[in-house]
Amino acid sequence: MIDSINRALRLDASQASYYEVAAQAYAFKVGKLASLSSEEAEAKKDELKNSLVTAMNYSNTAERVDMTDFRVVLATGRVLEYFGSLGVPGANEQAMIKYIAASALSPSNPLPFIFASNVAFTANKKDLSKEYLIQALTLKSNYSDVPSLEAGIADLIQRLNKANVSSVETVSESTTSKTTKPSAKK
Repeated sequence: MIDSINRALRLDASQASYYEVAAQAYAFKVGKLASLSSEEAEAKKDELKNSLVTAMNYSNTAERVDMTDFRVVLATGRVLEYFGSLGVPGANEQAMIKYIAASALSPSNPLPFIFASNVAFTANKKDLSKEYLIQALTLKSNYSDVPSLEAGIADLIQRLNKANVSSVETVSESTTSKTTKPSAKK
């Protein structure tokens, strides 16, 4: 698969989406290598490190190719979030930075804040997770047109409630009050 992606890149290096796919392919390879037994992983330590660096290089190249598309920055955030789930130090923090950068490129899109909320929750930053979720809900308070997002938000609210985050009622109030009143722009 990676050979095919590299061939596509040689044919047309102006497509950010090709670099995104290459980054995801290498991220998948990192996951496979990280799941090996400790002695197998030790033997493939250099391959693991090279694959991780290559995935990030492809993600960064995708961003350079198209600096205006928030989806490209989101894709980099997703790769970083995946690395964070594998225990790569600092990856979750970098993923949140990418998600916030993506939100600046598409200020009316709640998706970057939803992803940032999930990463913050995973990093045990419950208050920050709640803040990002509220920002997402402020941007688009009616997710009925996208059932999977609605289910994801409901799941995150439930997880926040179980984690006993202070003032979690604000999250639930936000979902109902924002649907009836338009948010004021500053």
